[in-house]
Amino acid sequence: MHAGKTFALLVFFLTSGCASFNEIKKEDRDLGSNFDGDWIAKHQTTISFQKYANWEFTCNHLTIPITLRIEGSGIQVLVNHKFIAPLDEAYISSTGSFKTTLPTGIKGKTSLHSDVDHSDIEVRLIVEGKLTPEGHGTGNIIIGWATSGYKGCKTNSVFNKE
Repeated sequence: MHAGKTFALLVFFLTSGCASFNEIKKEDRDLGSNFDGDWIAKHQTTISFQKYANWEFTCNHLTIPITLRIEGSGIQVLVNHKFIAPLDEAYISSTGSFKTTLPTGIKGKTSLHSDVDHSDIEVRLIVEGKLTPEGHGTGNIIIGWATSGYKGCKTNSVFNKE
């Protein structure tokens, strides 16, 4: 059942919950300013071994600072205090739901136990969740590989408005 597809996550990323979220379309975005401001992600403990279908991931604890900056329902993401442009425009809904996908500039690596060469596979950072107008929220930070449908190492996070 292991299918030999074990990955080791190298978390030199940009520094050398169970809910499913969808990207919010522009026409479905929040038209008020209920969520405007900076939201700091506090990461919970990452489960070191995660599995999706036939894919197995060995994950390190996520320690990279992530901030959501929301202005006029548009979402910007700061990773390691640097703005990273999302692959598509990202919005928050009137109910506080959001999802944005960011390029990482890194490629996936496989372990010696893998039977497939994934040395040049795109890795993306996915930030998703739900915020409240009161200044709190929950969500997930996912470091996902293209070959697994951008599944990968998922860390639950809590978001608090600064």
